[in-house]
Amino acid sequence: MRNKFGLLDTDMVTVISILSSQPKVENASVFGSRAKGNFKKGSDE
Repeated sequence: MRNKFGLLDTDMVTVISILSSQPKVENASVFGSRAKGNFKKGSDE
């Protein structure tokens, strides 16, 4: 299943896991068409 950013839920879990394992990462943001919700196949790859 895909989330509101057009990513597979498993991919989002992987991204969050990697970022969470880095003590210096305090926050993360989504930019571009995926953040706006107007992404298409191949957007922001």
